[in-house]
Order: sequence, then structure tokens, then C-alpha cells
Amino acid sequence: MRMIAKAVSNTIRRCPPARYVAGLSALVLAWTLVATAVAQGSPSGEYGSLPLGGSVEGTLASVQGEELVVYHSYVVTIPPGSGPVTVSVEGFGSDIDLALRLGAPIVDYGDVDFLDVSDDPDPSHTIAVPAAGPLYVDVLNLLPAPARYRLSVIAAPAPATPTPANPLAAPSDPLLGTFAGDGLQVRVSGAEGGYQGELTLAGQVYPFEASAIAGRLEGSFTSGSSSFTFTAVLVGDTLTLTSGGASYVTLRVPEAPVAPLNPLGAPAPAGSPDGTSASAPHDPVLAHGSAATLTRDNALAFIEALVFSLAQVGFDQGVSDLEQRQLLEAIAQNYAALPPSDQAVLAQARQVWSRVQANWSAAGEQERTEFVLGVFVLAFGEEAVQQAIGSAPAHRSAAGGASAGGAGSACGTIDECMSRYAPEAYQDTINAQGCWAAAGCESYDPIDNSFTYDSFDGY
Repeated sequence: MRMIAKAVSNTIRRCPPARYVAGLSALVLAWTLVATAVAQGSPSGEYGSLPLGGSVEGTLASVQGEELVVYHSYVVTIPPGSGPVTVSVEGFGSDIDLALRLGAPIVDYGDVDFLDVSDDPDPSHTIAVPAAGPLYVDVLNLLPAPARYRLSVIAAPAPATPTPANPLAAPSDPLLGTFAGDGLQVRVSGAEGGYQGELTLAGQVYPFEASAIAGRLEGSFTSGSSSFTFTAVLVGDTLTLTSGGASYVTLRVPEAPVAPLNPLGAPAPAGSPDGTSASAPHDPVLAHGSAATLTRDNALAFIEALVFSLAQVGFDQGVSDLEQRQLLEAIAQNYAALPPSDQAVLAQARQVWSRVQANWSAAGEQERTEFVLGVFVLAFGEEAVQQAIGSAPAHRSAAGGASAGGAGSACGTIDECMSRYAPEAYQDTINAQGCWAAAGCESYDPIDNSFTYDSFDGY
């Protein structure tokens, strides 16, 4: 404490040499003169140019003697094609006034394009369609007191000139573009009389050629060395494609604008020139496996099937948005480690689930049981499912609503629900689950437990 007091005392006693005192006095005097001049303001005159989009600050001297006004004059150059120009003044509490004139200096305030001498301390004016050339701006003080101001001149972007329509140009072809839905993506290019493109389903791409009659495409696509016919009917923005007895309802996908490439940004990931995934924007790829590729829509289809199957055994809880995101992440993280047959099934989940929904009412008890149990095995694993139902009775009624939970009542947990669900011939049902009730594959051979899948032969 004493050391601090001593240091303060020594500091107070120290005095600068005389030469420093003289220099400091001169600096203080100069600063005082400058501050006084600034406070008193500057007289009328021309104060140079102001760039478009710029601002400047100043102080107007007070009106004295026979003066009527003190003005600071600036000139702004407006380029050709400029958008609306706004001139504004901030008065910092002073009553600032404003005058504007296009093309010629201001010599008479009775001959200007705009004049504000109101009590508004912050006058502003917008020239909607400014002519190219000089704009003269006067900031005015009409009172016997200095007035500080900030002058700003801002130009809005020029309005875009619409491209005139060519009356002789060919009309836009509504069949061209990209359509997506029901797990299928359709890309159509070409011109009237001859079209070509690609059909993408479960990550597999099938090129096609077609012709059109009154908004109806008729053509064929190739898969390996085979060719299959299809038709597609366009109504508005809905394209319904039919092939082999199956129909897919797709909607037009709006063309997304291509964002400019940031030269300082991170390199674009492999897959496409603009860094987007090679899959369609509406159905991004979540994971790659040795047998197939999983897209978001197919993962969502499996979650829908899981919720449906749980409801069949009495666990009708639904899935929140957060739980859905967590399930998507879990499926994506574990997809590559799944057996090839399970990868193939999940890659076709939307197609399989759509077929199951369409045929559920006509399906028999065994088919429903196989489907529900198959979903559980894919979701929880065969061991967990077998353990859950291992102590259950040998047989129960077919899945079909709340009654599946036993005695017509819902159950409290997933394990409790599955413990009430013990179909006959458990092992055969487990084997058959890979076909998702014969909807996901062509056939299952119980002798060697092998499956035959569309486009996934050998798994």
C-alpha cells in the first residue's frame, strides 16, 4: 500500500522539461483552434464531388448579418442505366435543409428539381428515374447557429430489363424436364417427335427412348441387354408412368438456379460439377453399400413400414420429427454393414412398401405375418426378435390392427408387443422376410436360403 502511494507521489512531482512544455502548449493551441473552427462550421462554398453510394460529414456555419442561407455544395455523377437515387441528410438534431438539381449547378433556389426547407431535421428525396450526368446537391442552413450534418447518396440496383418474347420461337415443350415420385425419377430431354432420357429407380439408371402423341409418351427403356416398354401420361405437372403393370405418379421438379462458384470456398465434393449429390435433389443418397445404394426416400419408406408394423402388434406410438431424423441417421450409419440381401431390400423400400400397401387388404394371414416379422428383423435384428417371441405361444391370430397386441388391447413396450407375436414355422418366416412378403424379390429358395432380386441377382 505504501509503495503505491509513493509511486503516485513521485508521478505528481515529475515535471516535463521546458522544451516539451512549449511543444505541448503549441499542440494544445492548434487543437483548440481546429476544434473551435469545426464547432463554428464552414462557410458557403463548393465542397467537391461525392461518389455515388458514398457519404460525407460537415458542419454548416451559422447565418450571420445579412446572409439568408449558408450552403455546402456537392456534385454526384450518375452513370447511365442507374436505378433510383436517394439523397438523404442526417441533421444530428439541427434543422438541415436540402436542394437538388440535375444537369446544372444551383444558382437560384427557385429553379431547382427539389427543395426542402421544412422543419424536418433529416430531409430525404428519391429520384425514381434519374438521368445520367451530374447531380448537384446543396445542404442548407437557414438558422443563426452552426449545424452538423451527414450527407448520403445511394443508388438502388437498376431494374432488370425483361427479355422480349420471340413470337416466332417454338413454344416450350411441357414434356421436357425432371419428374419424381413413388421412388422413381424421370428425366426427359429431346424435342417433339423424338425424346430420350433416363429412369432412375433404387439407384439404378435405365436409359429410354420415346415418342409423344397428345402429351402421352410411349417408349422403351433398357436394363442390361433387355428392353421393356412403358407409357407416361402428363396432366398439368403430374406425369404418371406405367410399365409391367406398375404405375408411378411423379411430379415436375422445379429447375434450381445454379449458384455461382466461390473461388475461395471449399472444393466441391465428387459427384457433380456444382458439388451436389449425383442423386436427385428431392431424394439424396444417404449411404452406399456393397450391393446397392440407399436414398432418403427409401429409408423413409422403411420407417413408414416399421411404424405400420408396430401398430399391427399393438404398439401404435407413431414417430416424431426428431425420432424420424434419429432413425434416418441410424439407418444410414449401419447400412454398409448390413448383409447384401438386406441392402438390396432397403434400396427398394419405397417400391416394396407401395406394393404392400396396395395389396394389404387382399393379403392372407401368413403373408401379413411374414411382412410384419420381416420388418422387425430388419429393424431390430433376428436375434432380438427371436428372443422377444421365444417364450410366446405357438400360434396367434394374423396381424391386423390393435387386436394384434393380444386380447384387443395395446401393449406398453416393443418387447411386450413382440412377445405376443409368435407365428408358426418361425424359421421359415424369418427366411421369407427377405422377400418382404414376396414384394421385394422374385423368389426365395428355402433349400439354400438364397434370394433372387430384381437387378440384384446373386444375393
